[in-house]
Amino acid sequence: MEGGRAGATMVCSESERPLPFGSEGNMKIRSMAFAGLVGMSGWVASAACSSTTVPYEQVDAAIADGAPFEASASDVLAPKPDANASADASPDSPSDGAAADAGRDSSVLIPGPPTAVVVAAVPVVTTVSTLAGSGELGFVDGAPGGARFRAPTGLCVDSANNIYVADAGNNRIRKITPAGVVSTLAGGAQGYLDGTGAAARFYDPFGPAVDAAGNVFVAEHFNHRIRKITAAGVVTTVAGSGAADFIDGTGLAAAFNHPQGLALTAAGDLLVTDTDNNRIRRVTQAGVVTTFAGSGAGTHADGTGTAASFSFPYNVAFDADGNAYVGDQLNNRVRKMTPAGVVTTLAGSGAADFAEGTGAAASFNDPLGVTVDPSGNVYVADYINLRIRRITPAGVVTTLAGGAEADYVDGAGTTARFNFASSVASAADGTLYVGDNGNVRIRKIVSTGIGRLDVSWTAPASAGGAPITGYTATATAAGRATKTCTTTGATACTIERLTSGVAYAVSVVAASAAGAGASSTPGTGAPN
Repeated sequence: MEGGRAGATMVCSESERPLPFGSEGNMKIRSMAFAGLVGMSGWVASAACSSTTVPYEQVDAAIADGAPFEASASDVLAPKPDANASADASPDSPSDGAAADAGRDSSVLIPGPPTAVVVAAVPVVTTVSTLAGSGELGFVDGAPGGARFRAPTGLCVDSANNIYVADAGNNRIRKITPAGVVSTLAGGAQGYLDGTGAAARFYDPFGPAVDAAGNVFVAEHFNHRIRKITAAGVVTTVAGSGAADFIDGTGLAAAFNHPQGLALTAAGDLLVTDTDNNRIRRVTQAGVVTTFAGSGAGTHADGTGTAASFSFPYNVAFDADGNAYVGDQLNNRVRKMTPAGVVTTLAGSGAADFAEGTGAAASFNDPLGVTVDPSGNVYVADYINLRIRRITPAGVVTTLAGGAEADYVDGAGTTARFNFASSVASAADGTLYVGDNGNVRIRKIVSTGIGRLDVSWTAPASAGGAPITGYTATATAAGRATKTCTTTGATACTIERLTSGVAYAVSVVAASAAGAGASSTPGTGAPN
């Protein structure tokens, strides 16, 4: 029975059909809070069972015994008298049933608000392992430990967690499955030639970037071109004359000067770090090349579009909001560009040094590859410093992995060692992959805790008229996407994919068959 004792029903003898309190049809029940029966008043609602009023005490007595109450075909259940009603109520006052409807219906049945909400950042634990590569120079496809690379200068990750590697020394684009099995997508001998698979030729490929259809785009360093490779390995030229020059234009009429990195916009256009031109170029899907930012002077200047300056920009990556980040190598800074082309400095003092800190208080030494995780953190392959650095959206710089010595060591965070890592890429789940150039291996970094909040709470003081079936915790922050976690009864869960360093308000709601209850008083916390 809804809202009362289990098993208590009312039977209309004419239809000889048990009718649970709260059902629609022959009987309609509305909720009113009182002891025993949770505030039931009601009346027979069908033509088959109508007319005579049944004293409420008879129903109470039947329910107390756990037995059905037998009503005749003409019986009507009378409203329970309201003990709090005024004896001299005005004739114009609402009826007892209307008053019950106005404020005592669903609020009696739904759960109350959870209490004592506690929000805490999940600690960050980082582990470095090896995905593929024997550590020996060469060209070998195959199993993870037997594969060989020669200068893995760039990489990217597709939606299925396949990794594409620009193996510059082998002039090939390699593909690595999530299990670490290595194959060759395209390329062979050094040169320039469009074609399919091993028939195509590259000369020092850098980049790369992959779109949703599995097309891979490559910034070809010494051929001064942007190439495209389909999922079937068919290679074509998107833009670039092949001359080391600076020319805006369409397709082969445009010119680059040692392009090294590229990234795809949400619209499918490319941003290219045109390294020796000290500019960021844009390439549309139609192959139209323009200058997005950079004056061409090898200096450091923030500004909009061509008023800004870079010095040997190496690589570029996008965040979820369409902002681009550049490893500005010889400026030893990491730059940020809005979709409108406004260039600022996210972090870096400009000195070729190593220092943790916020913004300009931090230092890098040849920041090359960059990537962005789902929580908005920027990761940098800090080449000479032999480390992978992390920059929060607020510009706080720390070391995620690596140390002062050039070596090959898998392990936890800063106990791991790299040998001049030049590239880094993030998968959709936040896993990082690193092109460890000196060790000629592809490394894998898993960090638990980043962008996560643990939430716990105490169950509501009142569950309402039905057992609680679950909880939803919701994290909100200005300008950020709302994130949730749910449970089917436990009073704790973890909210993921939050923006690192941002303070979130987290509230919790309990739910039952009667509906969702009131929201808790929020707790607050900022994820690592």
